[in-house]
Amino acid sequence: MPAFVKLEREHGSLIAGLQQKQATSADTVFTSLKGGLEGLVHGMAERLPSGTVRLEHEVRSIGRQGDRWIVDENGATTGDGTGYDALIVATPAHVSRHLLRSIHEEFDSPLAMDATSAIVIALAFLPEQAKRLRIPRGFGYLVPQRTSVRAIDQDPQLLACTFVNQKFAHRAPEGAVLLRAFFGGDTAPALMGESDAALVALALRRLSEALGPVPEPDIALVGRWPLSLPQYAVGHLDRMAKLSELTSNFPALHLIGNAYHGVGLPDLIRQGREAARRIALS
Repeated sequence: MPAFVKLEREHGSLIAGLQQKQATSADTVFTSLKGGLEGLVHGMAERLPSGTVRLEHEVRSIGRQGDRWIVDENGATTGDGTGYDALIVATPAHVSRHLLRSIHEEFDSPLAMDATSAIVIALAFLPEQAKRLRIPRGFGYLVPQRTSVRAIDQDPQLLACTFVNQKFAHRAPEGAVLLRAFFGGDTAPALMGESDAALVALALRRLSEALGPVPEPDIALVGRWPLSLPQYAVGHLDRMAKLSELTSNFPALHLIGNAYHGVGLPDLIRQGREAARRIALS
């Protein structure tokens, strides 16, 4: 997270840096789309030519044929059989690893990285129920994690809670409260198979430990994101340098994802723009 490192170096601590940033800027630290982030996906899809977006089509392999990229999709070659000028691989690291090692075996090593899963539980309280809540000022809180294996196995812990209606004013009606609970890390594999009802009940118990009694929500939604959080290990930059060198040997191949040079949406948007610019100028 280079932005955090920069703040720490310039201001002596991360907290002091964020306080200075807020004091000198009219904008909040956090920003999003008013209609939700899916609006970004829908907006891009609307601007693409008809028939160019194919959903639920598994890409089984990729390869080179002359100076063209060939994509095997559900057992059939796409691109009218002639292939593509350029290829952007924007899949999770473990999927990219599977696809790229058939091109060159050395792709296997730098793409071999751990990733954890995440479970996100949204709890919405309409004004009547929200009156029973006592939410402190702020955007939410993080939970220090226990290190005991026994504690992890027997007591799935909350990672964080976001007070969404206080973080983004447009996300809930006046007087309503929207909370978002995050689970993941070592407990995620066991929780991924739990029912939505069980996960909502777990979230309510864990939130009550910090916020006091939390009533039943008026709306509850559960999202499961398997292997969505790549873990940057020591030596990551060296592995990314090797990956970049390998990629440069294959014309018009571009890798985009949160496993490479940043996990946030701004990082991914930057990577996408850079790839598009390189393709347009080639």
